[in-house]
Amino acid sequence: AMLCAVSSSGTVHVWSLDAQRGAVGGRAVGGGGGLTGGSFSLLSPSSLLAGERAFAQAKLPPLTRAVAALRPSISDANEMTMLVLTERGIFYSFRLDALRGGDGVLQDERRVGLVDS
Repeated sequence: AMLCAVSSSGTVHVWSLDAQRGAVGGRAVGGGGGLTGGSFSLLSPSSLLAGERAFAQAKLPPLTRAVAALRPSISDANEMTMLVLTERGIFYSFRLDALRGGDGVLQDERRVGLVDS
């Protein structure tokens, strides 16, 4: 499982919750229920953000307010796609290596807006 967030500096951070579980003392819960049928980790947001290195990241222009989401890649099981939409109406799509992390590769950038009807 992964979590993404956009910082005030314009960086989109991605954390691997599975990797963070042991590093910050999260405890596994469950074993049969939930969406995946497995266990999940209880981690506090402050433990993820207090100096823990992000698994992957992508850089936006400075002072960009945005929302981000992750989805599995359609074409490659070892990749994820990060979708970002800024308050200025710019859509970004980044390709991420789901196994190694690192810097996201920009796939698409376009302005989106309301369509006049």
